[in-house]
Amino acid sequence: MINVASVGFWHLHGADYAGEAQRHPEVNLVAGWDQDPERLRVAGERFGLRTVDDLDTLLADSSVDGVIVCTATADHREVVNRCLTAGKHVFVEKVLSDRLTDAEAIAAAAQASGLALTVSMRRSDDDYTMKIAALIRDGAVGQITSARVRDGHPFALPRPGQPEGCCRHNSGTGLRPRVGC
Repeated sequence: MINVASVGFWHLHGADYAGEAQRHPEVNLVAGWDQDPERLRVAGERFGLRTVDDLDTLLADSSVDGVIVCTATADHREVVNRCLTAGKHVFVEKVLSDRLTDAEAIAAAAQASGLALTVSMRRSDDDYTMKIAALIRDGAVGQITSARVRDGHPFALPRPGQPEGCCRHNSGTGLRPRVGC
């Protein structure tokens, strides 16, 4: 059994990952932290979590083996590095960072620590992704000098009962991101 804590509920998927952790037979979701006290309160109530107001206090807890980081992307370098420094394995919501230098620094810190760092890239194992990789590898599309990938989802679109899309309402979770989704 691995004990994990949810570190941040800023991102839409923070609630999803907390729920998945609770349903996993080998994971024990033991605590949560968020820089926003109201978001932390809502998450604590929803998931029955012990909530911790101070990230360093949570990271000092030797019973916590790893963390699920769903803070704002701009905060990933600071938060993920603090988690790694505290000796915690990290699962972080995509993207790793909004700056290449920060992403490289996070990866280097993880490698130096010997801890696991996993970035949620759920589509990387989809059939179409593997087909694209094979086409590139086999030279079927020539030399790629630039690429733009648009990976949209329908959640922001109007649907019955959600005229503004569920991102604005965040599926009724009450765990709303600061901006957009």
